[in-house]
Amino acid sequence: MTSPWDGSSPSSSLDSGLWGEGSLGPDLKWIVVLGVLGLVEVVLALVGGVAMNSAAALAGLVGAPLFLGLFRASEATRRSGGRYVDWRIPASRLAASLTGFCWFFALWNVFFVAKEWSR
Repeated sequence: MTSPWDGSSPSSSLDSGLWGEGSLGPDLKWIVVLGVLGLVEVVLALVGGVAMNSAAALAGLVGAPLFLGLFRASEATRRSGGRYVDWRIPASRLAASLTGFCWFFALWNVFFVAKEWSR
C-alpha cells in the first residue's frame, strides 16, 4: 500500500488524467484566458461608448499578444521535457486563432472609437 506522504502515490493532476501517466498536454489556462478576453471585447463593443470601446481595444491589442506569448513559452517548456502530447487540433493553432479573433474585435472597437472622435 502506498502512502500519500512517501512520494510514491500517483499524481492527481489534470494532465496525467487526460494524457496518460507522465505525459503533458497543452497548458489550457492560457487558451481559456484568450477565449474569455475575446468574449469580454465583444461584450464591451456591444455596450458601446468611447470608454468601453477604448478599454476593449487596449485589452485586445495588448492583452492578446501577451497571452499568446505566455502560452507559447509554456508550450515550449512542456515540449522541451520530451513528454508533450498535443491535441488533434494543435493547441498552438487554436491559440493563434483566438489571438486573431481578439485582434479582429480590438480593431472593430478602434473603428467605433475613431468614428466617435471624428464627429
